[in-house]
Amino acid sequence: MRLKLEYDGNDYSQDVPVTRGGVDMTPKTPWNFGAVYEVSDGFDLRLSYERGTTVALGFTLSTNFNSMKGTWIDNELPAMGTDQPATLNDVDWPALDHELEDVAGYKTSRVYQQNDAVTFVTQQTKYRDRDVATERAAAVMANHLPTNVSAYKIIEESNNIPVKSTKVSARAYRKIAAVDYINPTIKDAIIELPPEDIDDDPLYENVERFSYGFAPHLSQSFGGPESFYIYSLTMKGGASYWLNRHLELSSSVSINLLDNYDKLNFATPDDGTSNYRVRTLVRAYVSDNDVSLNNLQLTWFDRYASNWYQQVYAGYLETMFAGVGTEVLYRQPNSNWAIGADINAVSQRDPSSVFGIFSDENAYGNNTKVLARGTTGHLSLYYQPEWSFLEDTLFRLDVGKFLAADVGARFDFSKQFDSGMIIGAYASRTNMSAEDFGEGSFTKGFYLSIPFDTVSLKPTNSRGSLNWQPITRDGGQMLSKRNSLFVITDMVSPWYQRPAQN
Repeated sequence: MRLKLEYDGNDYSQDVPVTRGGVDMTPKTPWNFGAVYEVSDGFDLRLSYERGTTVALGFTLSTNFNSMKGTWIDNELPAMGTDQPATLNDVDWPALDHELEDVAGYKTSRVYQQNDAVTFVTQQTKYRDRDVATERAAAVMANHLPTNVSAYKIIEESNNIPVKSTKVSARAYRKIAAVDYINPTIKDAIIELPPEDIDDDPLYENVERFSYGFAPHLSQSFGGPESFYIYSLTMKGGASYWLNRHLELSSSVSINLLDNYDKLNFATPDDGTSNYRVRTLVRAYVSDNDVSLNNLQLTWFDRYASNWYQQVYAGYLETMFAGVGTEVLYRQPNSNWAIGADINAVSQRDPSSVFGIFSDENAYGNNTKVLARGTTGHLSLYYQPEWSFLEDTLFRLDVGKFLAADVGARFDFSKQFDSGMIIGAYASRTNMSAEDFGEGSFTKGFYLSIPFDTVSLKPTNSRGSLNWQPITRDGGQMLSKRNSLFVITDMVSPWYQRPAQN
């Protein structure tokens, strides 16, 4: 049990409910009293009496982000067999493809013969720890490929961009599988190589051009002016089709299932500012439409030389904006820094129409200015310090023009724990004054990025995120693009795909 005594120097005379709503928030006493009782490790109950007027009851759940770890139900590593095919022509490629995905998480699109090595162009969907994935893949390949194959090569792609290449010595792996020496490890058999594009006829091809999926999505916010808790439960559907190896047509749609958006009783805050309403109009986009088109775009992905990456996109880029743009990124393998830039020409979408966009900045009416035509873009720097007191952290700095035509910088700092859990905070400061910005003075928020393999019964390298921006205003706002080159190229120098350290 812990007892608390607090002196609060705030008289609340300048709070919005007082200045705009005429609510009397004068405290009867500046002294607050509280008690915290630890029910168990990680679970606390709280009781307090505040300002001489209010009783509050709450609870706190806590955990250790370093020690979080899921308990997996997984396939066993295949034992070394003796019935390998005599030649590559005798290989059952579909069976190899299926087992490779099931056991090692590699979904193969193409297989090539390069001299006496066999190269698999794949996508990893199961393991953050690529050493685990590689060892499992080698076990499958050793059983399905002829013994005269000297090496297995795995080229991992993301959005059809090669981002990682690993070569496994077949002979060295057989010694590891047979435990021919003390403490064998898959690292003894692998060599990391620069990722490459192969221009040759494949031995086997299983390219899936079309993909789709559905998933529930919960949007929520706390502490809003209309209600403490606002929520929306939707079903999100997405699909994509690759027209060729570089060009993708993609789309996503949201179907509203349950919400309390009827409590959103105004579309634009009456705050006296005259900014472009690039985010404070979000209520008009989410509260009036049971079905909404979030995204519909064409995207060209490419890689130049060894370290330059680019995407070019056009269409309905997000819920509120349509336009065209491009992003470039320079990122070296296993480097602790990267630099990129993006530039976009955008038009604000009309929330009353599925495909409509505003043609005039006054088209919304009600003395509300929208961004009918505009540009936005940033120069971005990513840096992972190598200092001991800032290990496992990432700094990101975006400098440029934001959606409301304000110019400035957005700073993002995140910390990754041993489990892979990432917690971060961000803030944007621009040439928009605090008075023009309105309540909150500048944009800020924090987020969690959660690796699902810490809570799942099966291994997975996918992630979920929780973001909280206490007050959504128009200053310091960036375009919510469908794709990020820093995320797409993560395996070039892993951050989100780092294996757990516990």
